[in-house]
Amino acid sequence: MKKVTMIIVFMVSVSLLGFDYNSYSERTIANVINEYNKNFKKMHKDKLKISNSVVPLMPNDIVKFKTKVKFTGKILKIRSLKKENIIAWDRLTSTNYAKDYNNEIEIEENNVKYLIPIQDVPLGYFKNEVKKDDVFGCYMVLMGNFAEDYLIIMTEFQTFR
Repeated sequence: MKKVTMIIVFMVSVSLLGFDYNSYSERTIANVINEYNKNFKKMHKDKLKISNSVVPLMPNDIVKFKTKVKFTGKILKIRSLKKENIIAWDRLTSTNYAKDYNNEIEIEENNVKYLIPIQDVPLGYFKNEVKKDDVFGCYMVLMGNFAEDYLIIMTEFQTFR
């Protein structure tokens, strides 16, 4: 039976004029999570630990990466735990990411499916630009882990048409 990894990812509206595409390195989601578990989590667990299972990253420590993923066509209502974790990170870091998250999209990378919470406004653009089974570029940031989920936000998407 194939294991499905659940991670927390959400999309943030970013102005095209202010988005720095070059600051994102090309990696897979699995690679970023493995690297985090081997290196960063061990180094910062005592410093940033809220509990044994909650290890957030501060804004200067976030990991930016880009990857190609496939949209499965599924758009779901966001689970309340994911929304609560997004709000918790937002409060902890005094950022302003946690608003308008009511849905999530399902993506697939290397035969592993991930659910990505997405803000309402970008979801409208996403529905118009990306269709079921389309492969698109995903710009994401790893923010840490909360319980058994990794907090990853999707900061931008790019179609290949």
